[in-house]
Amino acid sequence: MRSLLALTLLFGYAAALPLAAQIPAPATADDPVAVNVLSDRVAIGEMGQLFIKVRKVDATMPERIETAGLEVVFSGQQSSINIINGVQTVETTYFYRFSGDEPGTFTIPEFEIRVGERVVKTRPIVITVFERDGTEVALDATNPISPNSN
Repeated sequence: MRSLLALTLLFGYAAALPLAAQIPAPATADDPVAVNVLSDRVAIGEMGQLFIKVRKVDATMPERIETAGLEVVFSGQQSSINIINGVQTVETTYFYRFSGDEPGTFTIPEFEIRVGERVVKTRPIVITVFERDGTEVALDATNPISPNSN
């Protein structure tokens, strides 16, 4: 019985590893800002998503992030307040969409965010824009069972 439970936990952990690679690490108490992308590869004509998590305080965010080879535009935000054992935490996630018209490797540069009374710099993020060939299938969020089938 114990070996079956251990085996189940092991397979569950192994199955979750690819998903965990796409989830950004939370900001630490010393670093109130975490920056990540859903994927660092995007095909020409498709959209990628950049997200910036800010803990504890409000931030002033740019509408656009100037990036050579990419268009990076603010697309929304989501806030959450959690109270656990009387301790309140506030977190806001700011979303940006990005796309590229030419294949290549591009860098979303570091930029400054006003976080409360401080100014914090984000880290640069490298994005690869590629051209799909005939064998690659684009993901279609409107049809999760079979990509690109009508």
